[in-house]
Amino acid sequence: MPEYVLQSLQSFTAAGPWYESASERRMRDEVAYQRAKRALDLVLCVIALPFVLLVLGMCALAIKLDSRGPVFFMQNRTGQGGRRFKMFKLRTVEHAEELKVKIAHPNQLSHSDFKIVGNPQITRVGRILQKTRLDELPQVFNVLQGEMSLVGPRPTPLSAESYRLWHTARLEVKPGITGLWQISDRSNLSFDDCSRLDIAYIRNRTVGLDAKILLQTIGVVVSSGSPVLKRVLDIAISAVLLLLLAPLMLIIAAAIRWTSPGPVLFRQVRVGKNGRLFKIIKFRTMRSDAEAALTADPVLYAAYVANDYKLPPESDPRITPQGRWLRKTSLDELPQLFNVLRGEMSLVGPRPVVPNEIAHYGDRAAKFCSVPPGLTGAWQVFGRSDLHYPARCDVELAYVQTWSLSQDLVILFKTVGAVLSGRGAT
Repeated sequence: MPEYVLQSLQSFTAAGPWYESASERRMRDEVAYQRAKRALDLVLCVIALPFVLLVLGMCALAIKLDSRGPVFFMQNRTGQGGRRFKMFKLRTVEHAEELKVKIAHPNQLSHSDFKIVGNPQITRVGRILQKTRLDELPQVFNVLQGEMSLVGPRPTPLSAESYRLWHTARLEVKPGITGLWQISDRSNLSFDDCSRLDIAYIRNRTVGLDAKILLQTIGVVVSSGSPVLKRVLDIAISAVLLLLLAPLMLIIAAAIRWTSPGPVLFRQVRVGKNGRLFKIIKFRTMRSDAEAALTADPVLYAAYVANDYKLPPESDPRITPQGRWLRKTSLDELPQLFNVLRGEMSLVGPRPVVPNEIAHYGDRAAKFCSVPPGLTGAWQVFGRSDLHYPARCDVELAYVQTWSLSQDLVILFKTVGAVLSGRGAT
């Protein structure tokens, strides 16, 4: 057989079957894309499922404590091929009946979640959930059921306008939890702008684009809602820790009560966010008359001030035997989880100082007080009580100026090592 004939046959084979048309090739590529997309959805959802269940549990508790009504609600949406399904969301308004809003025109909708703009019925917890997009977390179950995808066009409500849009290109793919409409400037996008972004996504969809949108969505949510997410994490983690550590805290309280006369807990005035004073809660590690003994002894009080408002444990006669152990292990600070839960403190932040210590920060005191003090922080990681003024001021202010949610997570993990090693404990 001539060589040119063999080359022609090879070229036909490489391009696919000779009878495969352009439309059939597009269909084959689309099937491959849909299978890869579905595999990505399932893998990521299964990996994230334990975290999703934990966060949903915390959100459900917060919703129940904040307002009456069901935790979840379902909305009618149009899916791939025009199929209707129930989309899951966390409740963010006062009463479930108010969720059934009939909209006469799409321009009356908030494009992000299809609620009336400025709805006064949104609860306090609901505002946090919408700000952090946690109200959409139950849609993971829609993804697992195959009704939605992680990335796609908006899940459109059943209206005349949505039917017209879905009857065209948007019927081709499943709606998504996120999409181009989520990573754009949502506050300035109209309903039509979002629709154009959806069509642009459909025309250019690839697995690579889906992955890029997922990563950008995480960045947008974290950057826009970091302070809110920080508070959500404070509430969730402190509540879980209080439940898990309750038996240990009861044992410590009993030991203090039996071995030393006086109250179990010690309260002291500290400086909080924006200079507001609050009472920090700790397990008592000293004699019940420790404050009076300190102020009554001029020499002891002078040493206390000279040593950055604390005394070395080996030279402090007020510390009880079990108190030395509690300080060494930092277990005396566990009751501060209640301060975190009440919003007076955060899990990570500057060290809570007594009012007299503010003088060390000089004209930088306002910056120092711009964030809530922390149960742990840069001071815990970089030496705890071994860190003295003015180096302590520099470390604290550097944390405030460079604060980020990722930095808080790093400090939380490093704190575990610092506590276990006992470095700098007093």
